[in-house]
Amino acid sequence: QLNHRPILYSTQSDIDFAGQPADHWLVVTNDHASVIQPDQAGGVATGQVLASIAIKSAKGFRTWAAVGSGTLQAKNENDEWVDLIRFSNALADRFHKIARKLDVLREEGRFEIDADEQIDPTRCPKCGLRLAHHQETCPRCVPRGQVLSRMAELLRPQMKSSLILCGLTIIGVAAELVPPKLQQYMVDHILTNDGQTTIKDSFFTALLVVVLALAASRVILSLVGVFKGKLATTIGAGLTFQLRSQLVRKLQRLAVAYYDRHQVGSLLGRVAYDSEVLHGLIHQMTGGFLLQIVQLIAVGAMLLWLNVKLAIFTLIPVPLVIGGTWFFWNRVYPRYYKLWDSSSKQMAALSGMLSGIRVVKAFAQENREFERFEKSSQYLRNSRLWVENSTAWYSGGMQLVFSLGGLIVWYVGGRDVIGSEMSLGELIA
Repeated sequence: QLNHRPILYSTQSDIDFAGQPADHWLVVTNDHASVIQPDQAGGVATGQVLASIAIKSAKGFRTWAAVGSGTLQAKNENDEWVDLIRFSNALADRFHKIARKLDVLREEGRFEIDADEQIDPTRCPKCGLRLAHHQETCPRCVPRGQVLSRMAELLRPQMKSSLILCGLTIIGVAAELVPPKLQQYMVDHILTNDGQTTIKDSFFTALLVVVLALAASRVILSLVGVFKGKLATTIGAGLTFQLRSQLVRKLQRLAVAYYDRHQVGSLLGRVAYDSEVLHGLIHQMTGGFLLQIVQLIAVGAMLLWLNVKLAIFTLIPVPLVIGGTWFFWNRVYPRYYKLWDSSSKQMAALSGMLSGIRVVKAFAQENREFERFEKSSQYLRNSRLWVENSTAWYSGGMQLVFSLGGLIVWYVGGRDVIGSEMSLGELIA
């Protein structure tokens, strides 16, 4: 109880009006909303009242967003908005809901919280990622094995094309390994003349053969790239078509209660746009992930074949690469979930406004709907800016780290060439 009145609801804030960490409590009774600073023992009922307003005398309640925080405000009898309590953005959803419930208490005299209602946004119990609903599966904690097995099921009709695609990837990597050896031979045995006295025409012929072989490897690489692109597009388009069909069929079978918990715009985004990511995934695997794994093995083996000492020196930046990868997956990549969520929310806001445009116009709610859309659009903009800026810094740092390996090769290998411990062609290769 507070002042001999039963407490309907109480919640804790985390900062004061100066922006400093503070333990302030909002306490709601039938007739007052009060902000209390607990005493030294942590007691709220005996703490200091920092602000209080009579529910019936207030003309409204709202939350006011600022940079990094917000405030719960009440409109007094003079039509002035006064601050009651300040909170960080981590508690923004909680106080948004409280403001609406205070308005219901002022107008209807009731302050109700349903048994299944979540005042705070639902979060994954493992990683803390925000979820739209308590029954939603956390995308970050979903079992990777299940995802891969379902991907394998989708790929089964395209298995023949997928195997051909993998074969072309291996051929492309093999074609990339030929030019370094040709260049080594050209530098060591043709351009430097090996210190031998031989007819120049034979060297011209050998040079022409090597250059033609280099050109042939480039032609093979180009043809492999064309066929890989066509096959990846065919496989990606087939997977996207199949996945969209399964999604729509599943949506038709779901109960009406499911649609009461999920916004239609968000579901439209899943079918229309999120499924398209699978198309890009095929290109990324064949032109990025899969290709780089094969290159890592093949180029690593060739480096050891050419010069074991230099191959070991190229591994010096590896700990920095591992550290950068750990930073990306733990700091940068989780922000992509926020970006995808904000894109879905913008689609939901726009879909709701356009599908109910007759009702919006009938009740002259254009400005309110525009503000709702603008808020979701601003959320998307801020999420994208954070992701793009973080990715730009990460990419720049990784490019610097990767370049260290090449610089080490030039320095150590250059010393060996000067000391006649290795040939110039071997260093270039």
